[in-house]
This record gives sequence, C-alpha cells and structure tokens, in this order.
Amino acid sequence: AVDTIKVWLESMQVFIENGLITVKNLVAEKITAQKASLDKIELKDEDTGEIYCVKIKSGALSSVSGECSQ
Repeated sequence: AVDTIKVWLESMQVFIENGLITVKNLVAEKITAQKASLDKIELKDEDTGEIYCVKIKSGALSSVSGECSQ
C-alpha cells in the first residue's frame, strides 16, 4: 500500500525521501514555518505589480527588477 501511494505521488512530481518532500512547484494561500532557508525570493511591488528578485550579497540587501534566475 505504501509503495502504491509513493508511485501515485511520484506520478504527480511529488517525491518523498528520508522525511524530505520535494515538489517542483507549490502554490499556497498561506505558508507558516519555524524556519526558512532561501537564496533568493521574488516579491511583487504593491504599487506597480512589477516583480523583483531580492537577495543578500556581501551582507547587503539588494533587489533587481524581474524574476530570479535559476
């Protein structure tokens, strides 16, 4: 039964290994977490709706217009 569920989840690009769940894309209305580790984050400007890639480089917060590159 567990193998059947695992195969079904993997068919939807959801992978579970050693307690870690990997998905290609996640859409949620709200996410609550104790801790998050991010390299970059995309934020939307409230006034213009334009997307910015936000990151920290050499200890300084910086943003670049447009989506974050992979």
